[in-house]
Amino acid sequence: MRFLKNALVVTLTVSFLAAPVRVQAQAPQALTPGAIERALLERSADVAAQRGAIYAALQQTEVQRVAARLGVDVSRAERAVATLGGVELNQMAAQ
Repeated sequence: MRFLKNALVVTLTVSFLAAPVRVQAQAPQALTPGAIERALLERSADVAAQRGAIYAALQQTEVQRVAARLGVDVSRAERAVATLGGVELNQMAAQ
């Protein structure tokens, strides 16, 4: 009986000590510089595409007509697009 008790204690101890080692082995690797660069380039391309969509909308004849009727300077609006970022840019590009 004493042998079984000691064997159980040793087995449980080894199991608990080995568990963190297995978890560490499965931890995700740090991002490589190449992966970071690709993510930044992808985000930059997304932002450029969103701004491009807004610029294209501002060039539409109907939009320019409505802007003129409301007294909005389209050139000024185009310059303002360059200052948009984050949520504002996402919302404007989605419309």
